[in-house]
Amino acid sequence: SISKADFNELGDLIPDLVQAFKNGIRDNYNDSDFKFKKLMVKNVPYLRGLNDDIILEIVFLLRSHKFDQGSKIIKRGDNVQRLYFLYEGVIEVTVPFLDSNIHFDYLNPGSCLCVFSCFDHQMQSVLDFCSKTSCIVNYIDVEELEGLGKRFMDLKDIVKAIKIELGTMGKTD
Repeated sequence: SISKADFNELGDLIPDLVQAFKNGIRDNYNDSDFKFKKLMVKNVPYLRGLNDDIILEIVFLLRSHKFDQGSKIIKRGDNVQRLYFLYEGVIEVTVPFLDSNIHFDYLNPGSCLCVFSCFDHQMQSVLDFCSKTSCIVNYIDVEELEGLGKRFMDLKDIVKAIKIELGTMGKTD
């Protein structure tokens, strides 16, 4: 077995070998969890049209965090710099109002959180996301998506368009 750190170092030394390994996973790996992660990523509207190579790279970068029932995953006012995917469990979305919370929605496995707000460093969450059950949330930092954009022009163009739409890149020609 090889550690993630050793694998990353190997990727720096022999990138073709690592790419061949990733291609082998893409073409031959039939694990239902892996397939579900690919579907979660493809469920994001602006990622839907990307080719499988880019989707696969995003899936490889996903990390997981387990939240106990009743945990706040994102609270109102948080500056969120990650794109979150609900892998397992149920999340309740509420709107804080005066001294209480008003129920807005429930999110189920496959749902995505902070689809656009993660790209705006000034934007803060206006909702609370709380685990209704024990949950596993996968996430990727927006910086990692931007880093992938250096290798995949399609992704770079999508990120740039979102940032322009949100007004975070300033004026362009």
